[in-house]
Amino acid sequence: MMLGRSVKLPIDLVFGGLTPRGEQEFNDDYTYKLVQRMEKVYEFARDKMQAATRHMKRMYDATAGGQNFAEGDGVWIRNNSKKTWTMP
Repeated sequence: MMLGRSVKLPIDLVFGGLTPRGEQEFNDDYTYKLVQRMEKVYEFARDKMQAATRHMKRMYDATAGGQNFAEGDGVWIRNNSKKTWTMP
């Protein structure tokens, strides 16, 4: 998992990636348990990232807001023009 997405590696293109869940064959109990733990950790991490994303959006939306100006209100205008100086 990288940046919240499943990573597709070049080796997956060569060998076709993993087989779908339920169709995997394991030679020993250790491999089966390892895959089960990795899937559990992956699900946990993805759930935490989704919760954090929702929290960040909620916090941003609470503080972000547009400015309401009425006609005649005084406002500051930024002048982005670059000043050039000339030698006398």
